[in-house]
Amino acid sequence: MIKKTIRVSAFLILLLLMFYGTFQVIRWKDTAGDYVSSVKMLYNTEDDLVDVVFVGSSHCYLGMNPAVVWDEYGMAAFDMSISGMDKDSAYHALKELLKTQKPKVVYVDLYPLTFNRHLVVSNVYRNMLGLNLSKNSYELVRKYQPDDGWENYVLRWPILHTRYRELKREDFVVSDINQFGRGQNMGFVVKPGARPTTCDTDETIQLSEKNQQWLVDFYELSKEYDFQLGFIVIPFYFQDEEQKTINSVKAFAEERNIDFLDMNRIDIGLDYNADFVDVDHCNYFGSKKVTKYVGEYLKEHYDLADHRGDPRYYQWVLDSNYNNHRLYQYELSNASIADGSYNEKLTEGKDQLIVYSLNGEYDSGEDKIYPILAGFGVTLEDYRKGGKWVFNDGELLARFPAGSTEEFYYEINEKDTLRIQAGNEDIFDDIKFNTNQYVTIYNGLGIYVYDKVLKDVISVLGVN
Repeated sequence: MIKKTIRVSAFLILLLLMFYGTFQVIRWKDTAGDYVSSVKMLYNTEDDLVDVVFVGSSHCYLGMNPAVVWDEYGMAAFDMSISGMDKDSAYHALKELLKTQKPKVVYVDLYPLTFNRHLVVSNVYRNMLGLNLSKNSYELVRKYQPDDGWENYVLRWPILHTRYRELKREDFVVSDINQFGRGQNMGFVVKPGARPTTCDTDETIQLSEKNQQWLVDFYELSKEYDFQLGFIVIPFYFQDEEQKTINSVKAFAEERNIDFLDMNRIDIGLDYNADFVDVDHCNYFGSKKVTKYVGEYLKEHYDLADHRGDPRYYQWVLDSNYNNHRLYQYELSNASIADGSYNEKLTEGKDQLIVYSLNGEYDSGEDKIYPILAGFGVTLEDYRKGGKWVFNDGELLARFPAGSTEEFYYEINEKDTLRIQAGNEDIFDDIKFNTNQYVTIYNGLGIYVYDKVLKDVISVLGVN
């Protein structure tokens, strides 16, 4: 009897472990697209480190950049932001953060006042399925889905079991950005935006009962957890009725000594032709202007510590470095061989692996190609011999003269490997990162740039 009990118990334990492992793989891990998850970032943050929180939707994670306030002031800020975040999700996402963090200041974006239900199901999943199972996540589901269907969001399995067919590497391994990111997901696309004409009106509208209660709930939460509450409008193209709704919050905030910042109505030098990824969202350059203004406001109005140099805040350092490398990637992609800016950018780069490959009839007698190699110390004599060079952080790692048939493998990190098969008949098959083949040029110089912080090939270029 005892042996049978032990066997049954062992089986049940094994079954539970298998179920738990399977659930961890198929669980929802995306709050901002491309497996970027502010919730994962929160869970990977040690307790009692966050001083400033920005709560909101994509306007928040594209418009408020914690790396900027860290670089400028050493403040430990975090974006508790999820795509399409509605009123219920905003409140309960903040409650989830307050389980482990004790922020001094919390700014809530007011965009959720303009709608009640998600427009796309993916945003429902991002907001309902990301939090760990708890009383808080249950209350969120019951608020948003009080009638039929709430059980699926609580149990999760009925929704998640369909993900088997779409699993990717990120479902099995936590990506770097979700280990140190601070909630933002910067965009470097540049598209024309438009200043909302409605922001010039001071007209108000009666707040709905739900909107009024939402504001009250945050106010009461600020008293319960002892943080200074602020309401913020991150640049967004509001319609007339939406703007009137936002204007109505100002009186509510003033009566309760709550900060109210409408960034649509504050002149921060936004360029509507250069600072947006679309009409509704800031890009990196717009977010920097918004965040610098808010950061300066925080410095002037609150006693917030400068944590730079404190090893406990290493994630903010990594996050800042990651953002700087993404900016470098954007600048490199927009640099030109013709004016020399591309070559200049290459020599400025850090944490890079660069492969140069002279292919076919590369020497045209012009001074286009050699200056690029000369910037990394390649002699004219070696240039004339042809071949391939591999530079690691500016230092020569490997050299393959023309005619070499050597094979070379270099493990860049646990994820990526550089493979060179010199002398391969297919010149575009002789250089690979993992199994990925990149086309450069038949006659000229092929350039391959791998960023070791972003862990990705950030530029492939052919120069003839």
